[in-house]
Amino acid sequence: MRDDHRVDACAVCRSRELFIRKDFPQRLGLAIVIVFGLLAVYFFTISVVWAWGVLTLAVLIDLVIYFVTGQVTTCYACRAEYRKCPLNPAHEGFDLATSEKY
Repeated sequence: MRDDHRVDACAVCRSRELFIRKDFPQRLGLAIVIVFGLLAVYFFTISVVWAWGVLTLAVLIDLVIYFVTGQVTTCYACRAEYRKCPLNPAHEGFDLATSEKY
């Protein structure tokens, strides 16, 4: 960390390749998608309007989660996470090509 408390390198593995992502558990997000997908399939057998209503509700929940959750800096190499520190503008979102190195 530098004087401005931004993460430059991972404190665990010393890697300098870090990315920024939403601070939300991916498994919970996947569970929400699966549950609302199954509900939509069920409601498609009853009424298309109800099924679209379920999918719209899922989108609204996703929007609320998107705007409420913060961001976290994550190391590509060891997946260490850094919260409650200012985001480094040099770090971008997840890059699959960089991730495949590790």
